[in-house]
Parts: sequence; C-alpha cells; structure tokens
Amino acid sequence: MKGIIRILHIVTTMDTGGVETLLMNLYRNIDRTKVQFDFLKHRSSHDFYDDEIIKMGGRIYPGIPFNPRKMGAYNDFLESFFRSHPEYKVVHAHTHYNMFALRAAKKCGVPVRIAHAHIAYPKFDRKYPFKLYNKLNVGRYTALQTTRSFA
Repeated sequence: MKGIIRILHIVTTMDTGGVETLLMNLYRNIDRTKVQFDFLKHRSSHDFYDDEIIKMGGRIYPGIPFNPRKMGAYNDFLESFFRSHPEYKVVHAHTHYNMFALRAAKKCGVPVRIAHAHIAYPKFDRKYPFKLYNKLNVGRYTALQTTRSFA
C-alpha cells in the first residue's frame, strides 16, 4: 500500500467561517489513514481549528498575507514553499487570490491544482484589480476547476 496522500489547502485563516467549517467537516469524516489535510494559512495567528487539525495529524504552515504592494515577496514565498514541499501532489486553494498560489504550484510541478472561491462579483476596493485578474486567469493554472456563482 502506498503512503498517505497529503492535500494542501490554502486558506486565509482556520477560524469558524463557512469554507473553514466545511473543510473541517470533511476532514473529520475522511479516512485519515489514507488522506490527510494540511493547511497553508495567509496569517500566522492561532485560529479556532488549529488544535483540532494538529490532533488529527494535519500540518499547519503560516504564510504571508496577500498584499498588492508586495507581490514579488508573495510570489517568492509561494514558490519557495512549493519547492521545499515536493510531497504535495494536490493543492486546493480557497482564497480570492488563489490564482497566484496555483500559478506557483504549477510552476513547481504540483499535478493537481483546484480553485475554489466565490468571486463572481468581486467587491470594488483597492484589491479589486487583483481579484478581477484572478477571476479571469485562474483557469490557466488549475488542473481541476469548480465554479459556482450566486446571483
């Protein structure tokens, strides 16, 4: 039998939001002798689900926040992360800026890249150009893409 498949989920935090709670419900109910969830967070905070993740065998990696003024550092961080963690063959990104993480994952040879974000109508703020760019280009960097829009 082959080893455990580790799936890396890229999130902002692991607090009690909708995506986070969904992931934890899935994580609690999968066969963790075959599949493990790990998390790359955009914050270094200690979040609501962190202790439970560690108890169930998951790993948590603190990342850096997405900042439009520091795109070079953000991209360098992501590429460095994927180069130092070749064990990840599946990456599932759950942020409004998931294209950037999935682009780095593709560049570093991660074969399965999944995008999940609810950005059908991004809010107009200082990050709007990046959200729009992500929305228009994320499909170029996914090996599996799911979209669902709520009008």
